[in-house]
Amino acid sequence: MGDPYAGTNSPRKPLIALGALVAFALLAVIGARVTGYTPPEPERGEVIASRDLRFVDQPDGAVHVIDATSDRLVASLAPGSDNFIRGVLRSMARERRSHSLGMQLPFRITQHSGGLLTLEDTATGQRIDIQAFGPTQVDSFARLLDIPQANGS
Repeated sequence: MGDPYAGTNSPRKPLIALGALVAFALLAVIGARVTGYTPPEPERGEVIASRDLRFVDQPDGAVHVIDATSDRLVASLAPGSDNFIRGVLRSMARERRSHSLGMQLPFRITQHSGGLLTLEDTATGQRIDIQAFGPTQVDSFARLLDIPQANGS
């Protein structure tokens, strides 16, 4: 029969280049794992504001946000709203369940002088940099901290 690509623009070279790129990426990841490399953590700076919060599911699908220190209601997230906050909390609750921990200990939202906003699970030590998800998501958590919004609004 012969080569089906003879006389045409053969996709072999781009496919070989793509394969080499995937192989390089795989080798880089393996090298990092073997050598124990961990990327540096972002500069946090000093703590400007911090608040410990509990998130309590309600029968109607709402989530009450309670200040863990004063036991005061900070916000009520209506069903179907604040999906980013709900998703992050579901992820962190799953982590707690995997360690057989309850929901009694609060989560801590912290604003750092370097502009970093973090959410930390005080039960597991898991910390999430909210900045990584963009200004809209930063604003959703920043309003629970009672600090000025990240985008100046």
